[in-house]
Amino acid sequence: RKVADYKNAVKYYLNVIEIAKEYQYFDLLSFSYQQISDCYQELDDIEKSNSIIYDAVEFFSPLFQSFEEKNDNLSISQIAKVLKSLYQLIDDLEQFSIYSKKEAGAYINLAERLEKSEENYNKIARYYRGAALCYQEINNNLIESASCFVLAGNYSEGIKDFNEAAINFFNAAVVFKELNNLEMTYKNYVKAGDNYWNMKNVNDSTESYLSAYDIAVEGGLEYNKFGIF
Repeated sequence: RKVADYKNAVKYYLNVIEIAKEYQYFDLLSFSYQQISDCYQELDDIEKSNSIIYDAVEFFSPLFQSFEEKNDNLSISQIAKVLKSLYQLIDDLEQFSIYSKKEAGAYINLAERLEKSEENYNKIARYYRGAALCYQEINNNLIESASCFVLAGNYSEGIKDFNEAAINFFNAAVVFKELNNLEMTYKNYVKAGDNYWNMKNVNDSTESYLSAYDIAVEGGLEYNKFGIF
């Protein structure tokens, strides 16, 4: 019974793929390819499982190139995200890394091309956060990741979105710690604490300030020069 179910699921998703291609429903397309791959894995047919992922890559790669030629950053980010996840499924870490960077680059372009007016700050912050998360996935790009988290935090803070600002500054601090840049780790924990404090979130604020204090002690920083403790 189970084998028949998986085989029927494959047929179903192959039909979905045809429809999704016609209407360019890229998310649905990517999802369907991955579902078929999962079904073949359940049927212990690893070759077919990988083969369907290669089919997906073959479909999305020229699409990606056409969007790159048009400088369509929104579409570039969407398709790069799809290709990145497909390459991850077949353990191709080199291509995963390449498309993570391309996705991040598209988000940064989108952020930089928006007019720096307050009604755009939320969107700009989201794009920088998207880039930061992409860079965080590939270890040799941690400085870019931290910088984008800080930019996202600054734009969120600019429209008093204290929760998002705090999360971004906290994330930045964690990445700066990985980079062993203790002064920037300290500063961003403090900024996270300030933003949590602004929204009366005492627990997370206290946690952020205590993290800052620990870093100051660990690094022998003059922590009172920032006027916190």
